[in-house]
Amino acid sequence: MADLSTALTTGAFTLTAALGGVLVTQRYVARQAVASRIEDRRAALRAVLTDLIVNADAHIEGAKFFLPVMTKLTNRDLLEYAETDSLKESDQRMKALNRAITTALLYIADEDLAEATRSFQVDLQAYPERAVGPLIDQDKTAEQRSESLRASFVHLAKMHRSVRHLESEAAKVLRVPITDRAPRRSSWFRRRPAVRAPEVLPKGLEQPSPPGD
Repeated sequence: MADLSTALTTGAFTLTAALGGVLVTQRYVARQAVASRIEDRRAALRAVLTDLIVNADAHIEGAKFFLPVMTKLTNRDLLEYAETDSLKESDQRMKALNRAITTALLYIADEDLAEATRSFQVDLQAYPERAVGPLIDQDKTAEQRSESLRASFVHLAKMHRSVRHLESEAAKVLRVPITDRAPRRSSWFRRRPAVRAPEVLPKGLEQPSPPGD
């Protein structure tokens, strides 16, 4: 009976340990799966925002050259320009930027990053009216349109600041620290200084001399 009881007890402990190991493994696998999904979403958001920032910068830089030209166009030139491939490409670029913003907002959970993205979205959507509109107003003379160029560049500068703010907030959320430093050892395993025996023992603890000395 004693042997049977011991065997049953050992079996119960073994089964409990095995089940505990399975639960620990399952929890670890579940945490790893969640971490993997989070990193996949971070990577997707990183790609979307990278394209958004790069294309936004390209759009702003292109506008710096494009807008002054608009002030030199006559009314007839403006009508012809409306049918050119250049304007169609500009429209497609604006649509691509707005689509990238919408995609990014579907991924973003950080409120500061979301607010920075929406801020740039507002400035981008105002670009046609505030930056381009005054330059192609057919009721204005070429000279008057030239005077409006300053306001157009003010809006471009505002867009540029919005992009930089978006880039800064994205870096806070998506930047991954990279280091080649080895992890620090736990204080439990840190080497402690060896305890050296005193050269002279305290009085009363001297080793007795052998008999006959």
